[in-house]
Amino acid sequence: MKVIQAAIHARVSSEQQAAAHTIESQLVVLSERAENDRVPVPAERQFVDDGYTGSTLVRPALDDSATWPQQVRSKDTSDTATT
Repeated sequence: MKVIQAAIHARVSSEQQAAAHTIESQLVVLSERAENDRVPVPAERQFVDDGYTGSTLVRPALDDSATWPQQVRSKDTSDTATT
């Protein structure tokens, strides 16, 4: 049976949002939802772009989150090969 894994991407795009701690609140809500769905998201799969504007696609954590599934597949393949 396949294990379902999930990741979270959160960002703020203004100093006002950063001051209001919206990233923290996003992470709390999304983590709670994932827990309720029985798909916990550990810290290493919580990708955060703090202060990167939505008007550009230059968002390092978003890029990292896009490559995360490939890393999981590579790890799964190497784990299977060694068992």
